[in-house]
Amino acid sequence: YRCRLFWSLLCFDKKAYRLNLTPALIVAYRQFLSWRTNWRTFLLMRLAEPAIFFYGIGLGFAQFIPTINGYPYVTYLLPGSVCLAAAFAGLFEGTYNAYSRCYMQRTWFSFLATPTRLWHIMVGEIAFNATRNLLSTLLLIIVGLLAGVHLNLLGTLLALPFIMLGVISITAVGLVCMSFAKSMGDFDYLWAFFATPMMVFSGVMIDVHTFPAHIQALAWALPLTHMLAIVRPLMLEGTLPLASFAAHTGVLIAITLVCLWFAHHRLTKAILA
Repeated sequence: YRCRLFWSLLCFDKKAYRLNLTPALIVAYRQFLSWRTNWRTFLLMRLAEPAIFFYGIGLGFAQFIPTINGYPYVTYLLPGSVCLAAAFAGLFEGTYNAYSRCYMQRTWFSFLATPTRLWHIMVGEIAFNATRNLLSTLLLIIVGLLAGVHLNLLGTLLALPFIMLGVISITAVGLVCMSFAKSMGDFDYLWAFFATPMMVFSGVMIDVHTFPAHIQALAWALPLTHMLAIVRPLMLEGTLPLASFAAHTGVLIAITLVCLWFAHHRLTKAILA
């Protein structure tokens, strides 16, 4: 009801509707209303899993790897843990949750019964997901600071928008896979051949340049690698070379735009045909 009321207040001109993002904001608002009922569980799970990963891997590997690139291993690991948690949350949102809302709960079809278009739904879902995961990211950073990790605070704040950009790009990849899925079981392939390589090869736990050249080539094809290449220097040093910043940001934006276009093309045939 509140979504319909919000729509009636903001979308009164059909021509204007086509030129603005109001329907996408309404989709995001609907997601907020749904999330408001279980936000405690969301924050607990989004904080508990990466915190366990950070403490377990950090305390264990620190016994054998005292420093990486001049930083204590636990300090080096925290940006990786933050980005990995955000990436996995975005991937889960673009696959299981999007598939559930589209085909099982039929929420997307309900929106499509209004003047809302498919791309409004996709943009609204991704925007809300990135904003929501920003909150859990901040909590994990606070946990790391309480554990004694030393970060550049200004650089950490500057890194937050790029964490959101990384989440958006990985969610877009998930939507592409969702457009091909016939059942939720199909996502097992994505987690085996995309999520696991991201966790292992993208530089979360160890420097990418440690791997052989062919593994490095694979790593740089993954969005999490570019996300970390921006976020880790900002969080640890507070600076990033302009050329490196532009290159990695451009790759994430390109992945986002290409995947959103392709997912929209596929879903238009699957849903609206």
